[in-house]
Amino acid sequence: MPLALIVSPVRSWPLDQGNRARIMAMGAMLKARGYAVHFLLSELEGGPSAEERTVMQQQWDLLRCVPYRHQRQQRHAEAWGPDDWYDPALDAEIRDLSRVWSYDLCLVNYAWYSRAFEALPPDVVRVIDTHDAFGDRHKRLYEAGTTPVWYFTRPEGEALCLDRADVVIAIQEEEQAWFESLTARAVTTIGHVTPAAFLPARTRREGKLRAGYLASGNPSNQASIAALIRHWAVDPFLSAQVELHVAGPICREIRGSYPFVIKHGFVPDVTGFYEGVDFSVNPNIGGSGLKIKSVEALSYGRPLFATASGMLGISGVAAPYVMPDVASMTQEMSQALAAAPDLQAATAWARNTYLDYRRKHVGSFDALLDTVCRQRAGYRADRSRTGALRA
Repeated sequence: MPLALIVSPVRSWPLDQGNRARIMAMGAMLKARGYAVHFLLSELEGGPSAEERTVMQQQWDLLRCVPYRHQRQQRHAEAWGPDDWYDPALDAEIRDLSRVWSYDLCLVNYAWYSRAFEALPPDVVRVIDTHDAFGDRHKRLYEAGTTPVWYFTRPEGEALCLDRADVVIAIQEEEQAWFESLTARAVTTIGHVTPAAFLPARTRREGKLRAGYLASGNPSNQASIAALIRHWAVDPFLSAQVELHVAGPICREIRGSYPFVIKHGFVPDVTGFYEGVDFSVNPNIGGSGLKIKSVEALSYGRPLFATASGMLGISGVAAPYVMPDVASMTQEMSQALAAAPDLQAATAWARNTYLDYRRKHVGSFDALLDTVCRQRAGYRADRSRTGALRA
C-alpha cells in the first residue's frame, strides 16, 4: 500500500474554513486511490481540543501533533521571509516518522511550509499544495481595499519555497501561470474536488426564500458580507422576500442587526446547512485563491449567485448568475428570483457546472499520482544504482 505524509500548519477539523475542507478533500482522494495517509500537524493555530483530536484521529491513518513554539520575526519590512513562519521543531518529528515509515509522497500544505522537505529522505516525492499565491499577496489585498493579514511574502521568497518541490499544485489556472513564472518545477492545477452530493430542492410550502453563506471570518469575507448586506437592505424584493442565512466564523464579524439576516454560527453538519437553504451566494470582492465556498455550494447542487472573483477557476465570468461586482450581483439575484423563484434553471446550471469542474480536476489528480509513481520509481532506481556502485 502506498504511503503519504501530509504536513500542515492548519488543522483538518472542524471543517468551518475553506483551507481545512481543502486538506480533507485532498486526503480523501489519496485514500480513495489506495494510499494510507499520515497527518502531521504543526499547531500554528493552537492545539486541537480533545474532541477535535478524536475526530482527526478518525480522519487519518496516523496523527501526530507538534506544539508550535516558533517566535516569528518578519525578515523584511514589507513582507515575511520564505521561512519566517516555519517551526523548526517539526524537523525532528519528520525524521522520526521517516525512520519508521517509508513514505512515497509528502504533501506539504502552503509553500511557506516547504522547509519541511529538508527533513525528508531524498527518495520521497515532494508535492506542495499551495492553496493560494502568497507572493505580493499584500499588494493585491491593498488594491482590493482589504488590510492584509496572515502570511504574505515577496515573489522571490515564494520562488525559493516552490523550488523545494518536485511538483507544485495550484488551486486554479490563473495561479498556475503565476507559479510557472517563478519556478522551473512542474506545476499542475487541481481544484477543490469532493463527491457530487446534489440535494433535492428544499420543500417550501410558504414563507420566504432562503439564501446561504458559509464562510470564515477573514477580512476579505468581512468586507464581502458587509457589502452584500448594504445592497440587500435597499433592494425592496430581497429585503422583504428573501432571508440571508449565514454560518461559520463570519457570523461573529457581522456588525449590526438586520431583520433578513439569520446567523447560525458554527454548523457541525454542513450538509444540513445546505439542505436548509434554497440557494447560495458568494459576494467576494477581493483576495486570491479558489473560493472553496463556491465549489462547496455547487457540489450540493445549490444554485449560486456570485461575483466574478467568487467564481475564479470554476466557470467563465460570462456564465449566468455571475456578475462583475456585489451591486450587479444583488440586482441580478433580485430580478432572477422574482421572475423564477423555483430556481429550476439555476439548479440545472449549478449541477452541470460542478460535474464539468469535478471531471476535469479528478483527471488532473490522477495524472499527478501517475507522476508521483514515476518519480518514486526513479528515485528508488537511483538509490539502487548508488548502492551497487558503493558495494
